[in-house]
Amino acid sequence: MAKSAASEPIPSFDAYAEVGSLLGTRRAASKRPAPDAFAESIRKGLPSSAVVAFSKKTQISERTLVRLLTVPERTWRRKLAERQRLTPLQSDRLYRIAQMVARATEVLGERARAVKWMTQQNRALSGARPLDLLDTEIGEAQVRDVLGRIDYGLFA
Repeated sequence: MAKSAASEPIPSFDAYAEVGSLLGTRRAASKRPAPDAFAESIRKGLPSSAVVAFSKKTQISERTLVRLLTVPERTWRRKLAERQRLTPLQSDRLYRIAQMVARATEVLGERARAVKWMTQQNRALSGARPLDLLDTEIGEAQVRDVLGRIDYGLFA
């Protein structure tokens, strides 16, 4: 007897794997849970190459990301050339941006749709682009709220 499509399990979305993919990190085979491993990486400072990887995987320009991380352009170029790590604060912000793109991917079904949603003006956010709001915690909360409303089928 053939299985019906309705009886097949729905694949679960691994947000940590998606964030790791966006940041270009390799998940080491460790016994530490993903949140602990990410927290440790953020405290050490993510490699500057994480910004480059994120940019390539999302087509969001490095310049936009660097602006959201509040890194001056010259400082960024030097950091990249010298392969310096981001500061813990910059790493945390980049992680949170990646986390929001991962959440949008989960809600909208695919990364390309999520990135498009993140980079277009949104009426539910007073015409702001969701990505532009991720430079503050309150802006991040607004974006998370809209994604939650979309996920639950409420008008957003």
